[in-house]
Amino acid sequence: NLEFSCLGYYQPKIDNGSDYLTSWSTELTMHLTQVLDLSYQLEFDHDSQPANDVFKTDTRQKFSFVYRFGKEDPLSSYAYNFLNSTEGLDEVNASSIVAVEVSTKTEDIEDSSDTLAGEWVHADERFSILLEGEGEYAKGSGIYNEKLTWTLVSTQTQEGSQAAKKQKTKLVIIRFSDEEGRPGRVENYLWNGNTLVGLSDSTVRVFKR
Repeated sequence: NLEFSCLGYYQPKIDNGSDYLTSWSTELTMHLTQVLDLSYQLEFDHDSQPANDVFKTDTRQKFSFVYRFGKEDPLSSYAYNFLNSTEGLDEVNASSIVAVEVSTKTEDIEDSSDTLAGEWVHADERFSILLEGEGEYAKGSGIYNEKLTWTLVSTQTQEGSQAAKKQKTKLVIIRFSDEEGRPGRVENYLWNGNTLVGLSDSTVRVFKR
């Protein structure tokens, strides 16, 4: 339940061994739970010949609580279980999602609620979504629009695309890039008919078509 570490540096002057710098850092960590630690750190710096009006020795202490994200952490477990609870997704992690794109062919669209394509607006934000999995994003009076690509996540197979269309709510993954094509942020949205809800911000953003 306890961990101790010590790291030290000693740097003498090449032509004068009595002129040196030394630095030590020690840490004692107590594991309170599977994800919560109590840490005590002690740091010590010494300069044998410091500049004028500078102390030879500096000492610092710090107590802190450490929350470790990972497999045993409740927040990570909740996110994992939420994504993994969708039938047909056997394994989900932060780097990959097993997904199938719902058909976006024009002939498969019966009315506007069957497609994500269109103009989506929330306050001063606007999405221009195209059928081919691309689009643009603009906010306020910005000097340029961000380009984007989007993917629909469904638990249905390609053969079951008609059943997939009956799902009321689908997950939309949007990847943004700048005008030069450099990749940027990735955001998640929930789509239901003519409502698109942003999940990747500190506030809920509801876009309407």
